[in-house]
Formats: sequence, structure tokens, C-alpha cells
Amino acid sequence: MPKRPDCLTCGLCCSPHQDQEVFCDVDDVDLRRLDIGWVRRNVLATSMFDLMCSRIDGRPFPAAAIKTRWKKITVGPLQDSEICVCSALTGNPMHQVSCAIYSHRPRACRESVKPGDRSCHQIRKFYQEFLER
Repeated sequence: MPKRPDCLTCGLCCSPHQDQEVFCDVDDVDLRRLDIGWVRRNVLATSMFDLMCSRIDGRPFPAAAIKTRWKKITVGPLQDSEICVCSALTGNPMHQVSCAIYSHRPRACRESVKPGDRSCHQIRKFYQEFLER
């Protein structure tokens, strides 16, 4: 694991540790920033039932969330495995990646993990342990 993380050769923060339908919450501001065609293909709107429950509970609920997809890894340390990734992630995690919506990515993506921070290192450690099994 490199000392100074390089997001373009990692992408693990865009790969949930388990199978899940959505990856990243998006609010109304995020939705306006994203391309409408991309949103239609890759974003799941919050159901009316969930919105109603959130109002009853008095807690905020996101407008929508970016979907995940299963990706077959073709190169790098995770080669020949299949992992759940954010729909915006392109390339192969732990080899070479990019984000299809990087300049317009949701606030949650901008704030949750920063290169080299504690969360970044914890995610990398989880996958390193996975590779050592």
C-alpha cells in the first residue's frame, strides 16, 4: 500500500464493502449539478413512502442516491474478482480508475473521504486484508 494515496490508482472509497443497491446520497443541489441523462440512468429516487416516514420521524432523508453495479475486475490486485462499485466509477479499482462525474460529484463524495485521511487508510486496510486472505 503506497504511503501517499493516489486516487487514480485506487478507487476503493467508491467500492462498498458489501452488496448494496445504492452508494451515495444526493440532494436537490447535487441533482441539479449532474447531467439529467446520467441521473436518469444511474440515480434512484427516494420513494414517497421513505419521504413520508422521514417527515413523520422528523429526520432528513436524501432526495435520491447513486446506484451501484457489479464490476468484473480485469487487471490489478483484484483481478478476476467481482465487486460492487458506484455507477460513476470507471476502470479497475487498485489499478487505474476515474469518476465519470468527478467535477459534478455529490457533496457526500466531496466530504466523506479525502486522499490520505483516516477513512482513506481504513478502506485501504480493509481491502489489503481481503487480498491477504
